[in-house]
Amino acid sequence: MAFGSFFYDACIPINVVNSIYLQPLVDAIAAIGLGYKHPNYHASRVNLLRKAKKEVQLLVDSYKKIWENVGCTLMADGWTDNSHRSLIDFMVYCPKGVCFVKLVDASNVVKDAETLLKMFEEVALWIGPNSIVHFVSNNGSNDKAAGRMLSEKYPSITWSSCATHSINLVLKDIAEMDHIVYLVRRASEVTKFIYNHTFLIAWLRKRQGWKEIVRLGATHFATTFIAMRSIHEHKHDLQAMVTERSFVDSRYTKSNKGKYVIDIILDNDFWDDMGKISKVVSPLMRLLRIVDSDEKPTIGYVYDGMYGAKNAIKKLFKNKKRLYKPYTRIIKLRWDRTLHHDIHAAAYYLNPAFKYDEESFCLKLEVMSAFLDTIDSKSSAFNLNKTRKCYKRISLDPIDYESIDKTEGWIVDDEEEEEVSELNYEELEQMLYGEGSIPTGVADHPSFYDSTDGSEGKGGKRVNPKCHVSLVVYLARSASPSPMATIPSVGYSW
Repeated sequence: MAFGSFFYDACIPINVVNSIYLQPLVDAIAAIGLGYKHPNYHASRVNLLRKAKKEVQLLVDSYKKIWENVGCTLMADGWTDNSHRSLIDFMVYCPKGVCFVKLVDASNVVKDAETLLKMFEEVALWIGPNSIVHFVSNNGSNDKAAGRMLSEKYPSITWSSCATHSINLVLKDIAEMDHIVYLVRRASEVTKFIYNHTFLIAWLRKRQGWKEIVRLGATHFATTFIAMRSIHEHKHDLQAMVTERSFVDSRYTKSNKGKYVIDIILDNDFWDDMGKISKVVSPLMRLLRIVDSDEKPTIGYVYDGMYGAKNAIKKLFKNKKRLYKPYTRIIKLRWDRTLHHDIHAAAYYLNPAFKYDEESFCLKLEVMSAFLDTIDSKSSAFNLNKTRKCYKRISLDPIDYESIDKTEGWIVDDEEEEEVSELNYEELEQMLYGEGSIPTGVADHPSFYDSTDGSEGKGGKRVNPKCHVSLVVYLARSASPSPMATIPSVGYSW
C-alpha cells in the first residue's frame, strides 16, 4: 500500500508504472534493504541530473558511431506551440533508434529558403554530411527549396518531403471534392443531431457492440474519412433507432431538423456513397498508418503504397476511366510534386517484402532506373570513380579470389587503345565454364555460392560483392539471346 500511497499523494499518473526504469528502481532499493535513504531534493535536481546528462551524451556518442558506419536519416519538423512560437526540431534516425539533436526557435527570423538552408546545414555539418543518406523536411515551399539546395551542395544527401504530410495533403485534396464535401456535411448533421440529444445517444449505447461515433476533426484531414467510415459502420443501428416506436412517437420526429436527419439516415444512396468513399481512401489510410508508425523503417513501403492505391481505385471502379480518374489524378499530382524521388523507388526495389513477390512486384522500368540512379549518385558523391583510377594499372584475373580484395571493382587497362572486335561467345563459354571457373553442374558441385553463410570463397577469402553486381548488371543489360543465358542460378545475396 505504501507504493500506491506515494503515487496518490504526489498525483503521479498511473501509467508511470509502465516505465522501463521502475522495476530496476525497485530492485535496487530491495537489494540495499531497510534503512535506505533516498536522494534529497538537491541531489535529484543537481547531482543525479548531471550524471543522467553524461549517460545521455554517451548514448548519443554511440549513435554517432553507427551514423558513420551505416548512415542515417536527418529529419526537420516545423511546428507551432501553444505560445505561438515557431519551432523546428531536428532528429536523426538510424537502425539503433531515433535521437533528438536540436530545437531551434525560429520565431524571430524570416523562414526563407536561405535562412532555412543555414539551419539545416549547421546540423548536417555537426552530424557529418557523408553520414547522412536521407534528409526529410516539411512540405512548405521554402522547406522544399532549402532541402533541394542542401542536396545539391552535398551530393551524398538525398532530400524528400515528409511522407506522412504528403499523404495527408492527398486526403485533403480528395476531401475538397464537391460530392465528398456534400457527403461530409450530411454526415456531420447526423452526428451533431445524435450527440445533442441525450435520449438518442443513451438508446444507442444500449445496443450490443455499440462503439462511439468518431467526430470530425478540424485540422487532421484523415479524421474526416475516419468519421465517415465510423458512421457507415453504424448504419443499421441508426436505421433501427429512427424506426423504433419510442423514437417515432417522440418530439424529435416533428422538428424540421429531425425530419432532415431521418431522411438522411433512410437514404440508401447516402450509405452507398459513404461506403464507396471509404473503400476509395482505405489504401491511403493504411499507408498513412504505416508511415506514421515508429515500429519499423517505412521508406520501403511508400512507393508500393502509392502504386497500390491507384491500382486499387481503378479496380474498385472496374477500370472505368470516367469514374476513377478524378481520384488518381489527385494522387499523381501530389506524388509527382512531393514524393516522386528515386530513393523511394530504390527502397521499394530493395525491400524483401516486395522484391520476392513475383505476382505483385512492380516491373516498371522506372523502378530499376531509380535504383541504379541512386547507386550512381551515392558512388559519385564518395568519388568511387577516382578510387578505381588508383588501381588502373593492376591486372586481375576475374576468378583470382586472392586478388579481388586488393581492388574496389573490375579493372580494364585502357592505356593502349585496341580495336573493338565482335564478342566471341565460344571463348566466353570456355572462360566461364573452364577449369577454375564456375562449374557447369553447379547443383552437384559445392562452390562458393553453396556455402552456408555466403561469405567465404577460394582460399577462405571474402569475395568482393561488386563482382556479383557486375555480373547481374551485365546480364540485365543483355538485349539479345546469348550463351550467357545458360548460366545456372546461383542465388546472389544482396
